[in-house]
Amino acid sequence: MQSILDELTEEIKNNNFFEFVRSKYFTNENDLVVAIATVHNSKIIDVVEFFKTFPNNNNNFYLAKHIFEKVLPSIEHPVIKVMECVDALFKSADGDMTAGAVFQSFMKYCSQKQSYSEEALCVALNSIEDWEYFVSPSIVAGASFDIQLWSDKAIQLILSDQVKVKSQAIIALGEITYDNDITIIKKVILALTQAQQSLASDEINAKILFSTFRIFLNLDSPFNELTELIEAALKLNGDSTIHQTSNIFAFNVERIPNALLPVFLESLKKLKGTNLGTLKNVDIGIYNLLKNKMENEAIALIETLLLLNKTLTIEQFEMTRSQLFEVENSSVLYKIITKWLLSKKIQLLKAIEFLSFSNDVDEPFQLDMTQVSLLSNEEKIFLTRKIVGWLMLRPITATSLLISLMNEASEQVIEEISSLYIYNIMFMNFPNSQKKFVESILEQQGQIVQNQLRIILQKLDSYEQDLNLSLKLLELQPTQSQKETYSRNHSMKMKSVYKKAQEKSIFRQLVRHQLILYSNKTISHIHYGNGEVKREVFPMHTFQASVEYPRLDVLEPHNLDYFIKTFRIEGITE
Repeated sequence: MQSILDELTEEIKNNNFFEFVRSKYFTNENDLVVAIATVHNSKIIDVVEFFKTFPNNNNNFYLAKHIFEKVLPSIEHPVIKVMECVDALFKSADGDMTAGAVFQSFMKYCSQKQSYSEEALCVALNSIEDWEYFVSPSIVAGASFDIQLWSDKAIQLILSDQVKVKSQAIIALGEITYDNDITIIKKVILALTQAQQSLASDEINAKILFSTFRIFLNLDSPFNELTELIEAALKLNGDSTIHQTSNIFAFNVERIPNALLPVFLESLKKLKGTNLGTLKNVDIGIYNLLKNKMENEAIALIETLLLLNKTLTIEQFEMTRSQLFEVENSSVLYKIITKWLLSKKIQLLKAIEFLSFSNDVDEPFQLDMTQVSLLSNEEKIFLTRKIVGWLMLRPITATSLLISLMNEASEQVIEEISSLYIYNIMFMNFPNSQKKFVESILEQQGQIVQNQLRIILQKLDSYEQDLNLSLKLLELQPTQSQKETYSRNHSMKMKSVYKKAQEKSIFRQLVRHQLILYSNKTISHIHYGNGEVKREVFPMHTFQASVEYPRLDVLEPHNLDYFIKTFRIEGITE
């Protein structure tokens, strides 16, 4: 410790204060922070003035701000000067997500002496437009000396006609540590209740909700007046209140009591899709509901949001989607797929389509048999057509769902699904992948389903044999000139497509492009920092990817398009 203090003192004399601090901070943070506070308190350097004027023109600013936040609680300095420095750093951070952290350090600074809190609060109240954000930390720091005195001050400030003063006082009441002093807490809750009932604005109501829930979290035995105030605040549906509700929902969902959770969910259903921050919070909250095995609440909320907000899509619920594809949530995913395919709601059907494509691979899913077992034969055929209409371009997913449905259907429905939908549509469009998939799961099915699948597999083999024989008929083969014309036309189209793809390819910006006429390896010379040059030989490899294109989109594009659109829109109610 002494050595770093001596070094720091010497570097200050050489005008290398920050350069030295930056070089030592990540290797010896604790000792360095103590040393900086020591040289400041010894009046060797005024660190408050130094950091106050620190420019935000490179990454050093955020390091400097962070260092000041660490040092501030340990220094002795006039309050107004510290406030000016804190304000300057906050404004220079320019909306950065860590900008407000400096006020936490200011609160710790004020916790050194009660007089600091008194002076800071006095300055802030005398010019609230300039010092608004100093009200709350001043009160919270003062309460560490006398909870009764400072909570009473905050309650008095709630009555202020100035909205900014009122807001900051309400926030402070939520941040104070009450140590389960029920007498003081009940007094605070009464004051917040009166403020909430006096036709409070949306912004004030949001602050009341924030503070009340913070008190609730830190209380061993919540009482009725507390939960009643939370419930009353949740019932106001302004944008600020809903955003605050989403904040609580996102990070405290497991701590929301069962009696209040339905009220939280009801409030969030009023969400507007234009507020991206609120939407992100809701996404995190639904993710946590799923992790905490509250899938019914999660499904109901996301379903309602999609139906009530036409601008919302499942794409915006990124964390929810990732959680649904976790193995432990497969039953929840199957429940959603089945319910939404049967819903007759276009928003939910589009969500299912997006869900299937958001998965990295085309993999088999199942239906929720609890729901399927309650369906009539007509409803099972309706479900079949929805699966084909919305998921045909995910052939493995679609066919796995159809086979799952067959296992819970009558022989008549099994035959209809296998012949009309699996064979005529799925097999005819994707014969290779479908045949391989069905053969791989054949032995896992019931006997009746197995027999029917074997029939359509044999039918496909017969069809392909006949197709191969027809290719040998000379009358059906194109002439050499037709082949060459088609090849030239296809080559020109592919060249055009390739050129357009290159224009927007980020890959071309990352690597150097070279045309190699013939080779099987490349040679590169790698230059190292010490001047050494090393010759490296890299064998060349080929990379390829294939996609099975729907066959009927070439043979009968209009018919295929008609059937798919019909399957999609039939029965839609909205």
